[in-house]
Amino acid sequence: MTNPDSPTTDQRKVLVIDDDALIARLLKRGLGREHNVSVVHRGALALELLAAGETFDVIFCDLMMPEMNGMELHAEIERRWPVAAESMIFLTGAVFTTAGQEFFKRVQNRCVYKPFDLKMLSALVHATG
Repeated sequence: MTNPDSPTTDQRKVLVIDDDALIARLLKRGLGREHNVSVVHRGALALELLAAGETFDVIFCDLMMPEMNGMELHAEIERRWPVAAESMIFLTGAVFTTAGQEFFKRVQNRCVYKPFDLKMLSALVHATG
């Protein structure tokens, strides 16, 4: 007998880092139907999860956040957990600054503009692994 609460073989671990609680809640609800989704609202909390040994197949990260923006967070994750940095997909609603443009010239990570399509984000999650 199968347990309906047990993860399916294609279930992925997803981390959402976004200071906008509405966006974070939308991602948790939308992606959480198929995947194990964790949400934090600050980059420092994401670092704590990773330092505690948590691993994620995909990390959706807001590019513009107070305290530590997505570029700064990526640099720290890349320094400490390079494989995790590769799994980051950035979410942004703003036009790139010069620093943002230079950042995306340097890294291979995807960037998705808000408002986004949940089906497209789900497809990105499914494409991992």
